This record gives sequence, structure tokens and C-alpha cells, in this order.
Amino acid sequence: MTAATLPAATHLTDEQKRAVGDGLKQVLQRFHDHGLIDAGVTHKHLVRDPAALYTFIQVFRNNRAEVADLLLDADGNRVEDDEGVLKCGVSLLQVQQLLVRTCAKNYYERESATGDSVVYKQRTTRRFLFLKKTETVAAKAAPSLDVRKYKLLLRLLAFDWQLPLLPVYAEHLTHQHVSLLDEDLLALRDAEAVAAVGRFDTATIDKARHIAQDDFVNALLDTPAAIGGIARWPRDMYLFFRKLLKDKAFRFFARDPHFFNVVAGLEKPMLRVYGDSLAYVAPETLLEMERLNLDQADVLVGALKDALGKNAERVLSHPGFGKEFLRKLVESLLHLNYEKDQLRASAELTCKAVAPQMVEWLRK
Repeated sequence: MTAATLPAATHLTDEQKRAVGDGLKQVLQRFHDHGLIDAGVTHKHLVRDPAALYTFIQVFRNNRAEVADLLLDADGNRVEDDEGVLKCGVSLLQVQQLLVRTCAKNYYERESATGDSVVYKQRTTRRFLFLKKTETVAAKAAPSLDVRKYKLLLRLLAFDWQLPLLPVYAEHLTHQHVSLLDEDLLALRDAEAVAAVGRFDTATIDKARHIAQDDFVNALLDTPAAIGGIARWPRDMYLFFRKLLKDKAFRFFARDPHFFNVVAGLEKPMLRVYGDSLAYVAPETLLEMERLNLDQADVLVGALKDALGKNAERVLSHPGFGKEFLRKLVESLLHLNYEKDQLRASAELTCKAVAPQMVEWLRK
């Protein structure tokens, strides 16, 4: 998956805006006639209600053939794709952008106005010449609309999938977040992703972007919570883990800071032994393995993965695995004075023998 790209910026004339509005009403009426959208939904609903606009766009996509004769270019030919230019001089993508931004503007302004909280103030009034009366009165707080944030946000809105995110942007992102992310915001495709980024301060986000560079947007697309881990490591170690863990790298960077404290104590050769299991292995498991040398750890990790197969991740990620099974396996290897091939053969036999017990223990 790649980040979305905003349509080319365009400034619509009043005539073009009227043409877009008229065309929208015609399409909406066609959908009314075919029973595809409730007759009570009007043009005004679409530009004021994000849910209504989202539903309308989905109906349009699924029933485009019903309105194909309304989608014409300047020569009267049908416009077959979203980037084709309509006779009003804009593409369907740009029409969608206009609708989403208009709807968002109305939504945010309305939410700010209706979301004003009540504050209580002391009011003193003079009665007669010397007497004063002090009382507590309710008053509306100042509007909560962050004009700077929403002005930046509106420029970054263009897609139907952003409509359900309007309240999420408002809740989790500050003006500084939006300003720093800019078009990288388009890599955040659901509420969980937006909330994950919003939990980091902008200094951490900026540091992670500096370290990951062009790869930063891939982190946002894959696992936005990886920002914290990326910001923790220097650039050379980021590249090391990215190459070592490949598609699981961002999952690794999203792990708990305590886990990174354990990993930081390991040399690169030992980290290569663990490989992509660093994305899920429990820190307790790594601590149990510390007693092994490089060859012993290598054969044991490989033997466990082979013996457990599809259950390897679930077992190795369990915090109780180290104490329940791994400690005995480690001790059995410590006392063997074998060459690496012999160590591997011994570890494979032992792990295959106890694998059923591990899986059964996991089920409990």
C-alpha cells in the first residue's frame, strides 16, 4: 500500500462551483429515482454531514453506470475514469476534494459552535448606593476551534475515507502535528493510525522522520506506533534492523521501550541470530539466552523455530516460556562440548521432543 496523493490544486470559479453543484444535484436525484439513496437526503446534507457524504460517494462508486450519461467532457463524451476532466473543467477527483473539504469545513465550524463549554463567572452588581451583590452566573466559553489547525487540515482533505476521520483528527492531532506531518498525514488511513501518531510529541516524530528519511512514510503506512522505536536508535542501527527484519521491522520498532533496553545489550552478530524473531520474542526469553555463546544461541533459535513451526511466534513471545522450558534447554547446551554441527543436531532432537509439550502448555 502506498500513501494517497492529493489531486492537483485548482481554483474553481463561481461558474464552475455552480456547475459542480448542479451536477451533484442531478446525480443525487438519479439515485433518489432509483431508490439508492433516501429521498430525504438533499444536497445540503451532503455538504454538511460527513456520514451522508461518505454514503453518497460509496453509492456513486457502486452505481456509476446509473449516471454515466451525466458524466460528460467538453466534447460530450463520457468521462470513464476519476481523473478525466468533466465539461465544467475539473475531474471527479477534484469534485470529491471540493465536497470533502466543504463538508469538513462545515463540520468543524458546527462542532466548535455546539461544543462550547459552559464556564462560571463571578458578577458583582451595585444595589442602591452602598450595597453590592455578588453572584455566580453561567456563560459560554470562547469557541474551541483551532483555526490554524483546521486551515492546515482542510488543505490535506480530498478522499472519502477521510470523512470518518474528521473527529479523530480533531481529537488526537494538534496544529503542530498537522503542520509537521503535512502530506504524510495521507498515510494514516484509519482511526487507530491517527491516534497512534497523536500519542507522540512532535519532537519525537521529527526525530523519527530524520532517522528513517524516505522510509518514514512506510512506517506510517505499516505501523505508526513504530515512531517511538525509530526515534530511539541512531541512523546506522535503524538501517541494520530494517535490513535484518525486513517486513517485520516496523513491528519491532513499535515494541515496548523496556525491550529495547534488553536488545541494546546485544552485539550485532547475536542480533542476527535472532533475526525477525526480534519483532515478537519476549524479553524474558532473550535474558534466558544470555548465558549461551553465539554458536549455542544460533543452533537453539533455529531448532526452536523448526520444531515449533507455525507455533514458534506464539511460544517465543510468551513471557513464561523462558522459565517453563527455555531455562532447561539452555542448561542442556551449556554442558555440551561439541562442534557446532553436533550442537545443532542435539538441539534439534531435544526441541522436537519437547515441542508437543510446549504447544500443549501454550493452549492451557
